[in-house]
Amino acid sequence: MTAEDLQQWYADRAAKIFESAKHRQVSPEFDAPQFCHDWIALARKTVAHDGLTVMARGPKPDGRPNKRTGKMPMAWLPY
Repeated sequence: MTAEDLQQWYADRAAKIFESAKHRQVSPEFDAPQFCHDWIALARKTVAHDGLTVMARGPKPDGRPNKRTGKMPMAWLPY
C-alpha cells in the first residue's frame, strides 16, 4: 500500500468506527444549549475531536413501554 492508500484506509476505518459507536456523555449537564455550544467550541480548540454534538435525554422513539413499570425507555437524542 502506498502512503496515500494507507491514509485513506485509516480515514474510512475511523468513519466506520464513529458511525457504530455509542453516544457517551463527556461533559457536565448544562442549563441551556448555548452553554453546550461554548463547551464544544472550547473542546475543539484544545482536543482534535469531530464527534461532539448537543444531545438530550428523551424517550426512545421506537421503544415500547416497559411491561412491569409502563415507562418508556430513555435514549440520547439529537437536540
